[in-house]
Amino acid sequence: MNPTTPGAGTTSSTDTEGIFCDAASSEDRLRRSAASRLALVRDPRAVQVLVGLLSDARQSVQEAAAQALRHRGEGAVSEALARLLGSPDLGLRNRAGTVLASLGEVSVPVLIREATAGEAGVRKFTVEIMGEIRSPWVVGTLVKALRDQDLNVAFAAAEALGKFPAPEVAECLISVFREREELRCPLSEALGMQADARAIPLLVEALGAPELLLQFSAVNALGMIGSPAALRPLMDAFHRSPEPLRHAILQSVTRLTEHISPSSAELAQLQAIIPDVLTAAASEEWEIRRAALRILSLCPASDESTAAVAALLGDPIDEIRQLAWRNLERSSADLLPALTAVLKSGPTVGRCLAAELLATHFDHRATPALREMLRESDCRIRAAAARALGQCGGGESVPALEALTADPEPEVRQSAARALGWMRAENSGACLRALLDDEAGEVRESALGALVLISGEQVVQGLREDLQHPRPERRRLAGVALGYIGDETVVEPLLEALAHEDSGIRQSAALSLGRLQDSRAFEPLRARLEDCEPGVRQASVDALIALDLDRAVLALEGRLHDPDPWVRYHVVSALSDRHHEAIPGLLIRALQDPALVVVIAASEALGRLGVEHSAGQLAGLLDRPEPELVRCVIQSLTLLGGEEAKAALLRHEGRQGPRTS
Repeated sequence: MNPTTPGAGTTSSTDTEGIFCDAASSEDRLRRSAASRLALVRDPRAVQVLVGLLSDARQSVQEAAAQALRHRGEGAVSEALARLLGSPDLGLRNRAGTVLASLGEVSVPVLIREATAGEAGVRKFTVEIMGEIRSPWVVGTLVKALRDQDLNVAFAAAEALGKFPAPEVAECLISVFREREELRCPLSEALGMQADARAIPLLVEALGAPELLLQFSAVNALGMIGSPAALRPLMDAFHRSPEPLRHAILQSVTRLTEHISPSSAELAQLQAIIPDVLTAAASEEWEIRRAALRILSLCPASDESTAAVAALLGDPIDEIRQLAWRNLERSSADLLPALTAVLKSGPTVGRCLAAELLATHFDHRATPALREMLRESDCRIRAAAARALGQCGGGESVPALEALTADPEPEVRQSAARALGWMRAENSGACLRALLDDEAGEVRESALGALVLISGEQVVQGLREDLQHPRPERRRLAGVALGYIGDETVVEPLLEALAHEDSGIRQSAALSLGRLQDSRAFEPLRARLEDCEPGVRQASVDALIALDLDRAVLALEGRLHDPDPWVRYHVVSALSDRHHEAIPGLLIRALQDPALVVVIAASEALGRLGVEHSAGQLAGLLDRPEPELVRCVIQSLTLLGGEEAKAALLRHEGRQGPRTS
């Protein structure tokens, strides 16, 4: 290749001189371009020019020069940069150090020289760069630097050696730990990173040192080493430590627990510190409480630990409450004493959670305490107690729950209704039916659900009577409930309700008859397809399909001309997930509907059902102006495949240009 060809790996002497001129230009753009181009120039002067550009006034030029020096990656670069390590310009010095670190092994000879021959500031900076390179060839130099007369150099060497885990490195760190007290903080951190258990006695000894910073370093290091042998010393230090150090101790203990399995013999050492952990669980610092909970989750439960965890159900921190809940939920201990204590006093949130936990364990022994909670002034507590009684209470709790259906708070009335339903309280139908008149919609719905759960002759009879109730909402709810109960005796009343003057009653009756699937309802429901209310016609569509698909398809053919577009849409949607030989024909007819929503629904259904012979009719819609319809048709044709569908898509692409994904 011609060396003067633009873009080649080398440049001519004329081009090189031009680049050097640009590097000295007053224009930032030219200097930045020159820096980038000098990455490929083989002239030895290029390195010095790039080093000079590292101190350029513009950051973009500095970055281009640094990138070019990294790209060159030659020994001359490291030699030139080494001369900047002692620069009074800290920014320039740091940029040079960053490039040296990125050169890796190429920089090692220069760094070894500077770490032993330079002035103290240079030695320290060089040692720090060695720690970034992490080459095994620098370990010997770093070990020597541990005994450097300058404390800052030795400090940097200790920090760097932590990044080179090896038994011989740990031995050296331990040896210097004994010799140089002023280095014990960085040496502790380095020993922690080494994860060598031989350092544990030294670090445990450091826990009793007068310097708080050294205690912090030792605590963190013991956590990193991860030996259960450190559990007892750490918790001993916990008692005499200030609050910040206690937090660090529990963090390290938590880290230690990650190395202990439930079947491990080391679990005994963890259990030995449980009294200290229980003390920590009552700390004012929420992070300490969190750490204590995590430790307790690994230990077999006791009465004391269960009580401590249960007390944290009322913690002001949501994360703590969740941890406490999960801890208790998985516990195999008897929760009743601890949770009963929480039920009687403490924050509202804790008492509610305790009630919920008792309910999930179906502990009938909790019934007396829960009934006591029904008298509390806080409606949240009354509601929680009612829900819990519904799951774990016996028949003796029914009168108390019935009384709560008259509570002034909707939340409590709703919870009482749910509870009576869960308990299948057969004799509570009257008070639950009274709640069907409640002013709160959620209470009415809960009472309705409870009546469906209870079912039975008395409930069915009461709901049948409600079909003639003077209030329309009561009649509507009765029709819905009877459909869910599914008792054959309600078919006749529901058939009568199909002719009720209230459209809501007719609609509910139609839906309920569909759920009952009694063949006697087919003809009356088909008659409702002509109802004056669209909602009744839609409900009748669903009911007829549920009763008899074959007959329904014939009956629904006329509804494709319903005056309400949403009824027509409902017919198409209801048929779109059914398989019947007549359905594709109905869907193809719906492609001509004047309402866009109906056409889109029919297009989607034909593609989803795989009606291949509909490709021609679908292709005819590709010229429609509505983009949402065209997208739907393209998707359906893609699903159908086949020659006709593919040809239609190709023709459309030819007219519109290539499709974008």
